[in-house]
Amino acid sequence: MIGMLTGRVESVETDTALIDVGGVGYEVRMSATDLSRLHAGQDTRVFTYMNLSQDAITLHGFLDRDAKKTFLQLIKVSG
Repeated sequence: MIGMLTGRVESVETDTALIDVGGVGYEVRMSATDLSRLHAGQDTRVFTYMNLSQDAITLHGFLDRDAKKTFLQLIKVSG
């Protein structure tokens, strides 16, 4: 699993950021609040959760470690 990325922000879109880590670009889905704090060319660290499904592999990103922990608790809830 990919638990964290440290690199440079290449671009920020509506619901994703492209993070360059050693020449490899990772597309990371993030909240609007976190995305508003990122700007192209900025160095950043993103805590990630990798979701594997039948259709896709998705990286969910969080600028705060506690936000990631909250997300992990929420996805465990059945309903």
